[in-house]
Amino acid sequence: MIRSDKRIQVAWISLLVGLMSVLFCTSSAARERLNLTLGEQKTINTPSISRIAVGNPNVADVKVLDKSNQVLITAMGVGETNLIVWDEGDRERTILIRVSARDPWEVSGELKRLLKGVEGIDIKPVGMRVIIDGMVLREEDMQKILKISKFYPQVINMATLSPTVLDTNIELANNELKNAGLPSARAVRVGNRVILTGDVPDENAKKQAKVIADAFTKDALNFL
Repeated sequence: MIRSDKRIQVAWISLLVGLMSVLFCTSSAARERLNLTLGEQKTINTPSISRIAVGNPNVADVKVLDKSNQVLITAMGVGETNLIVWDEGDRERTILIRVSARDPWEVSGELKRLLKGVEGIDIKPVGMRVIIDGMVLREEDMQKILKISKFYPQVINMATLSPTVLDTNIELANNELKNAGLPSARAVRVGNRVILTGDVPDENAKKQAKVIADAFTKDALNFL
């Protein structure tokens, strides 16, 4: 009798182990995997999307493209997160998103090619990051650096515009403010930043002064 009970116990244990294995395999198969590198974008097709949710938006940014059955995924930070997509029948589709960093030396080389001809800057890997440093001599070069660096989450832009160039741009901005009938509004340099000071008659004039200043300088602080 004891031997028979032991056989029954062994049979039950074997059955439970088998069921657990099946459930584990089913769960693993149901969850898709998507590997991305930092800054990479990918679209996935999912019919009849009703809603989506992402576990960690710092790892992946997701949004449903207008009037389509596509989800755009942007790799924002190194790590893992889950994306869940529900269709109109409330069925779930789960995707494990894994984001890894690109080789910083590869990114550095790519940036050097893209920013070839820009004087006064140094591009170098520091750990898993890439630093752009130095003093830029032309406004258009500074704008180019800012535009390109936005596409590389690993990049830290520490480059600044030469004070001489900045002073020239401030003078141009102040002349334009005067021509626009805003002589009491002035752009001034504080370090490497531009600040709008003075007086304007109303809120519309304040916004107009900011637009004028930004046309000649980058992100002027509006203290009007």
